[in-house]
Amino acid sequence: MATMNDVLRNNFELISRIPDGQHFDLSPNGFEFQCYDQASCAALRKTLPHGIWKKEFVVDCGWWAYTMTYKGIGLRIYACREAPKTCKAIFAEKQVVERVATGYTDRVVTKQVIVGWDCGGKKEKKNA
Repeated sequence: MATMNDVLRNNFELISRIPDGQHFDLSPNGFEFQCYDQASCAALRKTLPHGIWKKEFVVDCGWWAYTMTYKGIGLRIYACREAPKTCKAIFAEKQVVERVATGYTDRVVTKQVIVGWDCGGKKEKKNA
């Protein structure tokens, strides 16, 4: 397994591309970047090596994450609350338990919830 020094030494060219002010974490597995909207994701991806990014909706966090590998090092962009332009939410009515502020009574209600994403014909299923 690579050490942090190995990752830094072998990826100086990649590090030098990261825009000023862009938050990132570095681990032996690679780089993680935070971007909160699609515009900042696109701006960051322009500075990183070209490749195929895998997109995923992280249900527990309610955000999108993008991953790829470059020269054996993982790259991950996460915390994007905006859906990609190519994806639209798929809604269905489901019964869910909702906490109500009347003494915090749980009740079952029917509401519109996202059950997946349609990303140009490829369905991204939600894990819930």
